[in-house]
Amino acid sequence: MPTINLWNNFTKRKRSTKQPAGAPDTVVTAALKEPTSLKNPTFVLAGDYFAANYAQFNGAYYFIDDCVSVHNGLCELHCSKDVLATYKSAIQAASAYVLYYSHNNVEIVDKRLSTKTAITTQVNSETFHNLGTGESYMLTAVGVDRTSIFACDKADIDALFTATTLTTIQNAYDTEANNIKSAVAAVTAGNVQDMMKQLYEIWFDAMIAMSKVSSGITYASDAQKFAKNCFVLPIAKGNIGGSQETVWLGKFESNAKGNKGFGRIVYDSATVSIPWQATDWRRNAPYHELYLYIPYIGLIGLPASELIGVTNLTVNAAIDTYSGVASFVVNADNGTVVGQYSTNIAAPYAVGSSNINVVAAGASIVAGVAAVASGVGISAAVMAGLGLVNNIKPFDSSITGNGGSAGQGLGNTVKCISVFHDTTVTPSSVSAVQGTPYNGVMSLSGISGYVQTSNASINITGYSGDKDEVDSLLNGGIYIE
Repeated sequence: MPTINLWNNFTKRKRSTKQPAGAPDTVVTAALKEPTSLKNPTFVLAGDYFAANYAQFNGAYYFIDDCVSVHNGLCELHCSKDVLATYKSAIQAASAYVLYYSHNNVEIVDKRLSTKTAITTQVNSETFHNLGTGESYMLTAVGVDRTSIFACDKADIDALFTATTLTTIQNAYDTEANNIKSAVAAVTAGNVQDMMKQLYEIWFDAMIAMSKVSSGITYASDAQKFAKNCFVLPIAKGNIGGSQETVWLGKFESNAKGNKGFGRIVYDSATVSIPWQATDWRRNAPYHELYLYIPYIGLIGLPASELIGVTNLTVNAAIDTYSGVASFVVNADNGTVVGQYSTNIAAPYAVGSSNINVVAAGASIVAGVAAVASGVGISAAVMAGLGLVNNIKPFDSSITGNGGSAGQGLGNTVKCISVFHDTTVTPSSVSAVQGTPYNGVMSLSGISGYVQTSNASINITGYSGDKDEVDSLLNGGIYIE
């Protein structure tokens, strides 16, 4: 008669490879009920073994499905083979395509988990060091010998055409024009000199007429035409650089001062950390949505799937102080260029006006001199001189307050925003029971806990039914214990 090992109250999961660790509670001689199957055998034992729930016979492990009392002193144990415990060594020695197993997965999306409808939002901010620090009024003016650009405060721009400045300019202009005219009047040479004298008298009369073309603020007519352009940059004057100098309008010294001699390009940067709300594969879309707000550019959507391993984003800016054109480049800390964007951050500021067609006026003078030199006569010279007078037109000059620099109104704060749709449970919380994704071939010898395979085919010694059952259980998910 065969001998069987019995364990009382042995605990294990049904889909587990666990085997009893200690010696059996009972070793008993039993008879196999005839007929019987070795897959689902029935053992006939003398005595009552109602506490037994697990058995070993002929090298195989069995669940005891039921214990039937036949009559006093005799019982039957109805069993079914535990193929996972019986073939545990063969299972662990095999390699298979593993879908899920108990491990710390942070890379592969677990699509078995549901996603919450509710969202949470987090924002991290950082400021630029130059942009948004103040306002610089960038004035382009024609000076005595060149055209220059000045970085001024608003008070300096407002001082360009104050009453004091304009009176000083006007008086100096009139005095100089009259002095030159008087000097020319003293010329008493021959016919050519007389013609030149007449031409210059017309020219200086025209200059005086130009300076007195209208009254009040338009006394600045000759000075204002040298103020060519002005716009506001949202950068403090001190951050633009250069050294302070007086603003000259033509050959007239104004009451305004501004920084001059600065570099054309001002650089700036701001580094902001991404407010990730998870440390695993939930950094991917659709769980995470990322946005970057750059003043002067706007809100930019970022691909979360391409930034999973990134901690910080740096926004580098290059601003052309001569035009207000600004370029922004966003770099990830892994070296990736996220994007490049351009805009113009200058806000126009009305100041002065040019009422003289410089090209036409210059051509008139050249034509007049050429006429005298070629002997055409004074009439041609006079007509050429009148061309200069015809180019003098009244104009509107203004110094009007801008509604505020557009860039200054936007501030200087870069913001990185994350919108998070979390899973209903923490992904690691299901690992022990359901495993987490792997999706690759691996040896089962290194696995402890849950494992689920695809198309498993385990090489075991056993009946065909045992092979099919082992493969089926692995494909449905088992626990290696």
